[in-house]
Amino acid sequence: MEYLENLQNLDRAVSVVVNGCHSEFWDSVMIFLSNKYALIPFYVMILLYVLGRKTFRIRRREFFNGWMLSLMIVLACVVTFFIIDMTGHDIIKPYFQRLRPGYDFYIWDQIRTPDGKGGAWSFVSNHAANLAGLAMVSSLFIKRWRYTLLIFLLMIAVAYSRVYLGRHFLGDVICGAIYGIVVGYIVYLIFSSIILFLARRRIIRESRY
Repeated sequence: MEYLENLQNLDRAVSVVVNGCHSEFWDSVMIFLSNKYALIPFYVMILLYVLGRKTFRIRRREFFNGWMLSLMIVLACVVTFFIIDMTGHDIIKPYFQRLRPGYDFYIWDQIRTPDGKGGAWSFVSNHAANLAGLAMVSSLFIKRWRYTLLIFLLMIAVAYSRVYLGRHFLGDVICGAIYGIVVGYIVYLIFSSIILFLARRRIIRESRY
């Protein structure tokens, strides 16, 4: 228990430092990144890319991108979002009941909250978990290193914004990202298996070239 307390104190100290490094310009940038609607254009671009791509390589096999394959990939992303958001909000946060930095008894008076304090519970960060899950499952399907780098950097930026704005501790976003990556990988395994099953039934066409 003493080890856990020391870890929480370190988490508080690091989060206070990150939250304290601020300016009006970066306040605006971080508030924008934390806005759940800000990334909608990015999600639309992912959707259009998936719909427009000719083939996808899944478990070392190449498949033509018909409507069924596109549907499976988009559905995998949606299911990842749904699982992470529902479990994070309705199960994990109520179970751990860790107060957000703005409500924490030890540091509340040291925390800036330019975008408000948010709800009571902090662990885990749904922002970090949702975007990490999307980054994982989509990059496993898309398999383009530039895309993978871009979306994971975006996830890190959004996660950082949550600590900067005083809405989460650093530990919340790190654990949220790990949780999202694990869920995203599991969903990929499930949906890639479904795709292979549909290919055996010739519902999805495999490219031999």
